[in-house]
Amino acid sequence: MSAEEAARRHAELISRLIDGECSEELVVELRGALCDSAACRDALVEQLILDSLLHDELGADSLAALVDVVAESGSYQASTAGVAGAATPNIGLSRSRRQVGWLAAAMCLGGIVFGLSRWEPSSVASAAIVIQAAESVHAEQLERVYVVESERSEAAVPFVPPRDVRVATRGDRFFVTMSRGPRQWIWGCDAAGSIWMTVGKRRAIVVEDDELGPALRYVSDLYSLEIETLLRNFRRHCRLEQSQDESGDHVIRVVPRFTNARGGLRKATIEVDRESKVVRRLVLDREFPEYGKSTVTFTLVDTRPATETDYSPAGHLEERYELLSRATVPDRRRELLTNWFGSPAERWIVTPE
Repeated sequence: MSAEEAARRHAELISRLIDGECSEELVVELRGALCDSAACRDALVEQLILDSLLHDELGADSLAALVDVVAESGSYQASTAGVAGAATPNIGLSRSRRQVGWLAAAMCLGGIVFGLSRWEPSSVASAAIVIQAAESVHAEQLERVYVVESERSEAAVPFVPPRDVRVATRGDRFFVTMSRGPRQWIWGCDAAGSIWMTVGKRRAIVVEDDELGPALRYVSDLYSLEIETLLRNFRRHCRLEQSQDESGDHVIRVVPRFTNARGGLRKATIEVDRESKVVRRLVLDREFPEYGKSTVTFTLVDTRPATETDYSPAGHLEERYELLSRATVPDRRRELLTNWFGSPAERWIVTPE
């Protein structure tokens, strides 16, 4: 059998294993191929990982185990006994169409796959594993605070960035604390896309999505951090390349597979802590025709228990506060914004057509 024919046969056997259609005779054949061919071993492990990533079937513990096993810069080598025991992630499958989960079969073949090979995963596969592990960690009930630095080219929207910006995030929820001198304000975004913003200690302004003026929409785009969705989009829609820094933490470079004239992400760099799988630094390079180019860097500075009320205006206002919205006192909002931020803020709210 030629090398090309062998590769096709190996691919067929691996596919039938993953689909739960591998008979005892085919398992024996595949086991023999794994013993004889390093390429077959590589193909099996790679396909198992990518198949799980495609269907989001890995839990947080299993992801952490896979990252530790296959996402290191060096090769991994373990004894057959070690892999059959604690080193093998306990990952189950739920799809009923599979007669036998791939993990069960992989555990039977695990001693061969990991014990006889020195497998170095592709950058794409290991980067995807690290990102999915970070997704799971950031879904936990903990709040992480990032200091934000921004650089931007000349844009159509006039905007002077505050000196001190911090984003507190839990999953896809976030609120932003901004300071300019002694003045501080806090804003966030609700599920409907409306922006809320504190103005003093007893008032907050709510601006609905169709009322956002160019400058306010730009600030929202610049500083918002829906980290779970962001990581998921990176994993599914971008090209990934992984390396490691001097400390051994994971560094992943991200480039979208497709771009469009409306702009958006051009590239990103994610630094993920090796032990905790937390995103400790995130750099986003974006470009929008109406805003110009921007580079925003998020650097982790704190991890703390999350407080539910902090993700709404109530968590940042004193008792007997007032919410000003389009439904209550729409004109008063512009007046307060102008008094607080100056005359350009009058254009932060527009009247929907």
